[in-house]
Amino acid sequence: MLLKLRYLIVLSIGIILSKISLNKGIKRNINGKLFYIKRRRPCTTPLIMMGNFLLRTSRAKVHVLQNFKWLEWSCQIYKEVLNLEVQTDNYKRLILPNLEGIILSALLKSNDKDILLKLKIIGLATRSLEKLHQCQVTWPDGEKRLFSHGDATAANVICDVKSGSCIWCDFDTIHDDNMPSAWRHSDDLRAIIYSAAKYLGWDVLNSLGRVTIENYHNRGVLEQLKQSIEMLQQHPKIYHLAQSKLGFQKRIRLNSILLYELEKVLNK
Repeated sequence: MLLKLRYLIVLSIGIILSKISLNKGIKRNINGKLFYIKRRRPCTTPLIMMGNFLLRTSRAKVHVLQNFKWLEWSCQIYKEVLNLEVQTDNYKRLILPNLEGIILSALLKSNDKDILLKLKIIGLATRSLEKLHQCQVTWPDGEKRLFSHGDATAANVICDVKSGSCIWCDFDTIHDDNMPSAWRHSDDLRAIIYSAAKYLGWDVLNSLGRVTIENYHNRGVLEQLKQSIEMLQQHPKIYHLAQSKLGFQKRIRLNSILLYELEKVLNK
């Protein structure tokens, strides 16, 4: 009972925080081509500072990048990891080519998409995430490390159903650079699984657990995910619950399914 009460309190705080929007995006035609222009909303600095303080005290091991660091990191990832031509302007805005496809969370919410298609796209997004995790990048502190997203939810990946391609986006949040790559990658994997579960029925959770674990092959990351799930069952974190917004019973059920699927894979 105490665990459930603590979970609900943490979840409530997380839901409130998740409603704060730091960025504003618009689509604009420039010289006959469609671009997506993203900029920070006014007065975001104090919000980011307070948010980072909360993330630090709750030991989420992530933080939100500010101002030029956000622009520099985003440009670097889009160019070096995703091979996309991006630029910034004098108004500190990020200018991206308009990407074909649909945000995964929107696809999962859609009533006209078959559940098998939804699961297939989740698997493709998971495979795409693992591919990104294999890329070496220079982090803001100047050190080279394997890339991790920091907020790899279903709301931050664009999926092209026709081609089967997935492109990750929104690199405002970054993992703390002192965390091992296996932990960072497992945190990304956790984020996509639990955030996708919000849009799926209870009867699909078994399939969700199976399709995600089957499409991520790094054993070290899967072992770390298992440890993280076991720990988070007893000590839920505001940031993680804000990413998924799952109710207590649904999260308990998903935890059980994932631990079972992970046990099968790791014992092979």
